[in-house]
Amino acid sequence: MMAVFASLLAIAPAAKAQYGGYGGGPGAGPGPGPGYGGPGYGDNHAAHCARMRDRLHEVRYRMQYADPWQRERMATRADELRDRLRSECWGR
Repeated sequence: MMAVFASLLAIAPAAKAQYGGYGGGPGAGPGPGPGYGGPGYGDNHAAHCARMRDRLHEVRYRMQYADPWQRERMATRADELRDRLRSECWGR
C-alpha cells in the first residue's frame, strides 16, 4: 500500500511540471476556454435562472386571483417565461 502512495507522489511532480501546475502556473493558458465565462459564471447563471423561476411562480400565483380579462395576458407571460427557462436553464 505504501508503494502505491509513493508512486503517486513520484508522478504528481512530473504532471505538475509538464502541465504548468494545477492552479495555473507559467504553463497555463491565457484564460478560460471559449464558451465559459470564467470564475463566477455559474453563480450568475444560477441566480438568473432562480429569478426567472421565481417570476414564473409569481405570475402563475397572481393568475389564480386575477380578473378574467387579465388572465389571458398573464398566461401569455407565463408561457414566455416557461419557454425562456426551458431554453436557457433546464437541461444544463
